[in-house]
Amino acid sequence: MFKNLQSDEALMLSSNVKTYNIMINGLCKEGLFEEALSLLLEMEDNDCLSNAVTIETVIHTLFEKIRMT
Repeated sequence: MFKNLQSDEALMLSSNVKTYNIMINGLCKEGLFEEALSLLLEMEDNDCLSNAVTIETVIHTLFEKIRMT
């Protein structure tokens, strides 16, 4: 979904840490943790540094996964 937004030149969206955080958070909430991690790697590949919100979201999701097993 995010790649479609990135490739849509008509929207002219710029990906920044807030955009990535929103997408990563949404993927985590939907249980799509692998996709969220993939997006985190893409974020770093695009020279967009993660921040405290990014890391907290990933760590929180990891703890939730552990707790549910």
